[in-house]
Amino acid sequence: MTPDLALAYLTALSADIEVAAVLDSEGNHLAGDPRLSDAARELPPNATHPHVHAASSATHTIVLVTGPFALPRLTRHDLTTALTALSGAETTTNTAPTPLDDATGNAFRQRFSAP
Repeated sequence: MTPDLALAYLTALSADIEVAAVLDSEGNHLAGDPRLSDAARELPPNATHPHVHAASSATHTIVLVTGPFALPRLTRHDLTTALTALSGAETTTNTAPTPLDDATGNAFRQRFSAP
């Protein structure tokens, strides 16, 4: 799966994804919103928040910002599935999800949420 196809897959599964990006293992932008790629470099590799999700493998990172109606566990599952397909690996995440505090997660979401 290509980075563009991974994002197309995710956005087809959920209308609540407001913005998404794919980065390579070195943090270079591969697909999606470049502004999100720049900001995603500041997030922990496997960040989670009700509206902000990042998942990393040895080769890629996918970051999503969702709207208020997204289901966090389902979003996380879909994200992991896309990352597995993109990376071609059985084990997708290097570490357990790192919860973002509400102030950080909400500020990140507000920065990229749809107007």
